[in-house]
Amino acid sequence: RVTLARAAQAVAMRAEALSLFRRLHRAAGLMPTSNRASFVRAKVRHEYEAHRGEPDVDRVRFLLRVGETQLDNIKSQAEHLSALFADPNLHARE
Repeated sequence: RVTLARAAQAVAMRAEALSLFRRLHRAAGLMPTSNRASFVRAKVRHEYEAHRGEPDVDRVRFLLRVGETQLDNIKSQAEHLSALFADPNLHARE
């Protein structure tokens, strides 16, 4: 039986998941190449679609925490790769 509090919690978690999806999607755009950005966006979409109907509230909380960690990872990778690709000696041969 679904209580009003449980339904409100589900709505709040859905809003949090959508917000996280949008932040992940925007962070993918920070990648230095369009191929990498496309890959990250496809992976984000795949993960969200795979867990779209997850009924277990505890599992959803866990997945949201994993998503936040992945957001931090994407931002770090984008920063690192952008700095690396900006190096004019990246492909220099000696």
